Amino acid sequence: MSWRKVLLPAAVTVAVLAGFLVYRAAGHEECTACRRPVSERTATFATIGGHKVLFCCPACLNSHSRQTGNDVNVVSLTDYASGAMISPASAYIVHGSDVNYCARGPVRVDEHKHALDSHYDRCAPSAIAFASAAAATRFVQGHGGHIMAFSNYALKTGSRARTVR
Repeated sequence: MSWRKVLLPAAVTVAVLAGFLVYRAAGHEECTACRRPVSERTATFATIGGHKVLFCCPACLNSHSRQTGNDVNVVSLTDYASGAMISPASAYIVHGSDVNYCARGPVRVDEHKHALDSHYDRCAPSAIAFASAAAATRFVQGHGGHIMAFSNYALKTGSRARTVR
């Protein structure tokens, strides 16, 4: 067997691994449930079975809770306006606005290069957290949606997510 047949695949494997490690080191964290990159504007932290987990957004957390039946203890949400971590007990959610950081990405196409319709997305409709009702109201004026307390959002969506005080 020639050295090229051995070294080339090994070099490619090392390059791919190195690229992945650089990507992870750059702070591109991945959602526990949907494996999408997590935006610093919508990151949601929780515990499931005593393990700390990261979700891309409150909508994905609720979808995960409903689909798995797991009790999810929400530890903190990211205030969309400031990027600061906030307590879910005092957070407001804008549900169903035209902003959805999770839905960004390449459009899926069929074999004829026609865009495929999306029938389900665990992160839709969007759910964006705010520290104050005033900030949520300003956001809704520009992007639509409905404002509610986080605790009401979890109940309305049938989630088993609970706030940790």
